[in-house]
Amino acid sequence: MPREDYKRSLDLAKVELGELRTEKTKLTSRLADIDRHIVAVEEGIKGLARLCDQQVTKDLLSGNPTPLAGQNGKLNDAVRLALQTTCEALSPVQVRERLIELGYDISTYTTDFLATLHTVLKRLHTIHHEVEVVALPGGKTGYKWITEIDKLAELLPTSYVLNTGIAAVPDAVNQPGKTK
Repeated sequence: MPREDYKRSLDLAKVELGELRTEKTKLTSRLADIDRHIVAVEEGIKGLARLCDQQVTKDLLSGNPTPLAGQNGKLNDAVRLALQTTCEALSPVQVRERLIELGYDISTYTTDFLATLHTVLKRLHTIHHEVEVVALPGGKTGYKWITEIDKLAELLPTSYVLNTGIAAVPDAVNQPGKTK
């Protein structure tokens, strides 16, 4: 190979290296922008979850609309997630629908899935005290996840809970040393 060919190959390689470094700098900058955007969206999700009275979970922040798809997890954990990601009390049929929406595969159950689900919901209420039983229209029974706000409201005297169901702390509690 003549010397001129080497020189031309060297010049082309230097140009290519410069272009690759420029492209890498642009991509690194774009990745940093994406990371900042991800943090902002996660903070938004956390705030919205609190407004919806939902628990902020790893699954909630995963960005996966069907976090239970392909997982062979326990039904207890799947039901917990289904109830944690809704603000409303759900009937067992609605819990089943929510599990399916989240990607839980109920086809693996050879027995009546709703009967199994009823057992799990009752256990989460009576043994684990993680859900409350709520009367739904039509005389149906619903189940609602007990949130941290609900637990806090139980600790406050009844006189501090407003008609809205939101726990209110009197000014004297907010300002230590001052009483009314």
